[in-house]
Amino acid sequence: MTPTEVFMAYAMDFEKSYEDDEWARCEQHFADDAIYTIEGLSVFECTLKGPSAITKGMQKSVAGLDRKLDSRTVEITSEITETGDRLNADWLATYTYGDAPPLKLVGHSHVEVADDKIVLLVDSYTTEMDKEAIRWVSTYFPELDGSYV
Repeated sequence: MTPTEVFMAYAMDFEKSYEDDEWARCEQHFADDAIYTIEGLSVFECTLKGPSAITKGMQKSVAGLDRKLDSRTVEITSEITETGDRLNADWLATYTYGDAPPLKLVGHSHVEVADDKIVLLVDSYTTEMDKEAIRWVSTYFPELDGSYV
């Protein structure tokens, strides 16, 4: 499988898990020694190691952020690029909450694949995005907690 095929299979299972909260299905997409790092968004920053820790962190973040807000949409905003066993893509996650302006998280994902499994997933955000997210949360929903750990 290409890195894009591996990533898209994972993304589809992520969306299923998002809907039914059965996160174990996502574990199959990660190598036993997989690493997931979130960087640049201070409330999310962490490194998770291994499929179980990765999916538990995702479940915690979704419960503390996504499920507290009214809606979430995600779109890829750039062409997905592949180089060997690596993939890069830019994306936008838009959240709505009551009368507040939408919270728009602009991010970048870097994925490395081996033997049809994700061995490295890095989601990164800019300093400006961090400042905007902190401002939005403190203004509109201070008790929101999308942390992974």
